[in-house]
Amino acid sequence: MNNHLIKALFVDLGGVLVLNHSDQVYQEYNKKHGVDSNTLRSVFKFIHSGQPSKEEVERYLEKVGLSKTVWESFKKDFFASEVRNNSLYQLLLDLKQQKSMLIFFTTNNGAKLEKVLKKYDLLNLPDYIVNSSLVEATKPSMPFWQFAYKKIQQHQHGIQKNEIMVIDDSTENIDSAKNFGFQTLLYKTEGDNEKLLYLKKIK
Repeated sequence: MNNHLIKALFVDLGGVLVLNHSDQVYQEYNKKHGVDSNTLRSVFKFIHSGQPSKEEVERYLEKVGLSKTVWESFKKDFFASEVRNNSLYQLLLDLKQQKSMLIFFTTNNGAKLEKVLKKYDLLNLPDYIVNSSLVEATKPSMPFWQFAYKKIQQHQHGIQKNEIMVIDDSTENIDSAKNFGFQTLLYKTEGDNEKLLYLKKIK
């Protein structure tokens, strides 16, 4: 990690800045309804990869063998398990205000984005949000990172890839971001905030 180079952060929204206990919810639905977690994740991915109509979602649910009732119940429990990562939020706010660091959110959850931002009082933090449903490409695809890099260059002309750090809870997303040329931090717990504190000391 070239610590002195970081000028901007791409921060994953769900799973990093908004934490949840999704593993417990996935396990519960597997136990109660016999639904494989990969099936549930595939529905999320389908919804977040674009802006499908209600009818298209229902057809996809039928395709993967998941009832609408179970899916709606799962969504309710999934989102109820979410909480804002307050310690990371404050750290990012400090970096933005004290170091003029660019903060971009990255998300594959376009369907509920505005509600999430309002619910967790996050509207004041990002300089831009890279939303997969508008990009028409999801993480970890290279087109997603290409779009994100193009957008951040519009905010800070001349910024280099190795001056940007991607913070994400997905190993697959981290690997693709690293291959694209960004610096990365795999975020698994709030304890990983310690790995970012050095950014406040950079002059």
